[in-house]
Amino acid sequence: MANENGWGDGASNNDIGWGKGAVNNNINWGASHFTSLAGLTDITGQGGAAPTFAFGNALSFDGVNDDVTFTNTVDKPAPISGFSFSMWVKFDSALANEWILGSSVSANNWFRIDSTSVIFRSRSSGAATTIWAVPAFSTGTWYHIAVSLVNTVNELWINGTKYTGDADNYDNENLSFDKIGVAAGSFYGQFVIDEFAMQSGAGLSQADVDALYNGGAGAFATDVMTPDVYYRFNESEPSATTADSSGNANTGTVTGATFIAH
Repeated sequence: MANENGWGDGASNNDIGWGKGAVNNNINWGASHFTSLAGLTDITGQGGAAPTFAFGNALSFDGVNDDVTFTNTVDKPAPISGFSFSMWVKFDSALANEWILGSSVSANNWFRIDSTSVIFRSRSSGAATTIWAVPAFSTGTWYHIAVSLVNTVNELWINGTKYTGDADNYDNENLSFDKIGVAAGSFYGQFVIDEFAMQSGAGLSQADVDALYNGGAGAFATDVMTPDVYYRFNESEPSATTADSSGNANTGTVTGATFIAH
């Protein structure tokens, strides 16, 4: 029997289909309407989840003539307070004055790691430096290094532990950095580096460093800092550049250094 409205359970031709037994159900209010989900691609929320941090590749320097040059220098003019950087480093041979950061603008701006000390020259002129005495670095081990310069205090952290330097702290200077692996034009370092970030105008707190170190698991620098440059070094060989993940298009030009697995 034809049922125009199909309110009866046994309707054969059911235009509205409210009944349970509809065979031809044009509206399907009583049916399981699977096609209502057809346009949804993320009903669990997974597509909107934040990316999970993971180490990828890193960049290895031979200590002879390898370096990276920023497209734009990271500058801290004298009136501005705050300068900081974060990185992961590993040494595959015994340390001997490993020059990590430098400047093509000033031979007096550099950062160096020795076997039992870390040295940061944060002056635009003069010989004074900040020196931290630290436990000996082991070869083949990754270390998280963070440095913060605010007002007249230079602070250093290694794997989340803060070390106190000597009294040669300066923040009333013009700083410019644009090199990794070489300082003063001819001093090189042998090391592997990963997740390098540098910011001008802000220092780091213990909470910031703890978040960056993350118990050894690492974190996106952009989740903690507002970096002027952020190299994740996830390129593969051969590549003459490394991308800047800070959003500032501060691409690094790679000379000699080799991309390897972290």
